[in-house]
Amino acid sequence: MLSILNMEKNQLEDIHFEAFEDLRQIREINLSHNKLSFSSLPFQSPFRKCLNLRKLNLSNNSIESIFEDWTSVLLNLDSLNLSYNNISILTVSFNEPQRQSFQDPQRIE
Repeated sequence: MLSILNMEKNQLEDIHFEAFEDLRQIREINLSHNKLSFSSLPFQSPFRKCLNLRKLNLSNNSIESIFEDWTSVLLNLDSLNLSYNNISILTVSFNEPQRQSFQDPQRIE
């Protein structure tokens, strides 16, 4: 069973919407130092089925915004690295009416 996936520095530009569909037991994904923007994907995260994901590194890409459903994915994470992307405003809602916003994040971990 695959538990760690490291695909950093591969010049990846896109990830298929269902790329991680069968990796429900994966605990760590590193996609840093690529050219990912996720702009061609629907509003759902490609990590939505990774129920045991604890560490997600998406640093040094071209990401401008996060997926609407990331709050469900984020709840299980111990570490999330979005540093050195093009995110200007990060808004996260956790099933409560209050919202938390982080402007110009450099590192969220």
